[in-house]
Amino acid sequence: MARLPGAVIVHVLVLFPLCATVERGLLLSSPRLAVTVLNHLRVPALASGLLFVLFFPEIIEHGSRTYQAATGQK
Repeated sequence: MARLPGAVIVHVLVLFPLCATVERGLLLSSPRLAVTVLNHLRVPALASGLLFVLFFPEIIEHGSRTYQAATGQK
């Protein structure tokens, strides 16, 4: 249960300001093409982030014994 508040704090204090700074820099550097470029960066970043969150327990092999006991697979 303590992970959710930690994740919220990290998102609010670290990730959101970092993303906002990068986006602001791109908008200031080229305002005309910035929206197109940002959309080409936002969509893959969102997809990658969601897939990472979805498969993170498998990546760190969390629950591997339970999975093996339930399925018989490694």
